[in-house]
Amino acid sequence: MLKGYRALCIGVSLMSVAIGVGIQALVGHVPSWLNEIPNEIERERQLAEWAAVTPLITVSIIMCYVLAVPYLVGAFVPRKFWGYVVGIVLIALSLSYCCALPFAIWVGILWLKPEVRTWFENRPPGSDRDSPEYTSPGGVS
Repeated sequence: MLKGYRALCIGVSLMSVAIGVGIQALVGHVPSWLNEIPNEIERERQLAEWAAVTPLITVSIIMCYVLAVPYLVGAFVPRKFWGYVVGIVLIALSLSYCCALPFAIWVGILWLKPEVRTWFENRPPGSDRDSPEYTSPGGVS
């Protein structure tokens, strides 16, 4: 199950980087065709539209790379309870990627099983949090 989660994290991270690189590749070729427009008024209008869209494109590229980092880090979370929470958050964010949606649903269903939470809390399987003999890993009940 953890292999599926790691595959999801690494896949979404690579997909984010690929989208960022793709946007950069497409954007790099747009200004060259703007200079080939023979009508000067039309060229100025196109350049003005391009200038209006440039901040949005820049933010999109930055967000692609920024979102790749948590997924890459999330693929190697330690066996602690906060690692379980990080996994839930990243799986929930993965639902926004239409390419990763079916896989994210599958991993999310598996992630919510009690065995996974028990594994992340370093408890032996079958132990119950509400039982009197249970003590948390930090010693606080």
